[in-house]
Order: sequence, then structure tokens, then C-alpha cells
Amino acid sequence: MTSTTSRTVVVGGGTAGVRLVDRLAALGAADGVTVIGEEPHPPYNRLLLDGVLAGRYPPEVVELPRPDGPAYLSGVRAVRIDRDDAAVVCDNGDRVPYDTLVLATGSSAVLPPLRGLSGTAGPGSPRLPEGVRTFRTMDDCLALAQ
Repeated sequence: MTSTTSRTVVVGGGTAGVRLVDRLAALGAADGVTVIGEEPHPPYNRLLLDGVLAGRYPPEVVELPRPDGPAYLSGVRAVRIDRDDAAVVCDNGDRVPYDTLVLATGSSAVLPPLRGLSGTAGPGSPRLPEGVRTFRTMDDCLALAQ
């Protein structure tokens, strides 16, 4: 893989996506990489969100280091993969071309089978009843802290 000709797109700005980019950077192959992350926040360690919620440390403490080289599109959702044109279509209308596509989209909070709740809590999921929250993302954490 040559960094000047190969375009790698990583859909997902969480731990798996960032670890992959770290490895590519260590191999000197991160220049042609674009990371598409739906969350508006920099990549962070989800396992430490409880410490942010408890007030032990501010959100920036749980941020994951990002290597130089890759382009980061934060707050952008990949909505479609155009395999014919080898491009990821984003919710803002951008088309991000790729030679290699990595889907590292993580997971969503799974809701228990209770009246008024259904499925998973994530983008496109039904709204939760008042007083019910999930605790999976930085936005969840910040909303619970208020």
C-alpha cells in the first residue's frame, strides 16, 4: 500500500477506528486515510465516561490521541456506500472516495424489553420516553451530567 495513491476510508471514529489509524500511522501509511465519525467530539475512550459523569475529570481527559496524517470528518454521518463509484456518501452531501473501506461503526445501547422502549438507542432510533436515558456516548454523558 502506498500512501500517495491509496485512499482508505474508516467509517467510525471510536476506539476500533482510531486504533486502526494508529497502526497505519506506525507503518507510515496514514496519509491517504480519512476517518468519518458521526459524533461531533474528538475520539475518546468510552470506558472512562463514568469518570467524566462523576466529575473526576473533564471530557478532554478521555480523548484518544490522533496521529498526524489522516483527515478527520467529525459530526458527519455516513449514510450510504456507493460501491459502483467506490465512495461513502455522507449526510452533509459529501462523497468520500475510497480504495479501501473499513467499517468500524461500533455498537448502540441495547434497551431492555420495557413498555415504552424498543430496539436500540442510536441515530434513527425512536425517541426515548421522558426521564429515560442511555449512557453510551459523550453526548449521553454530558446530558446526564446536567
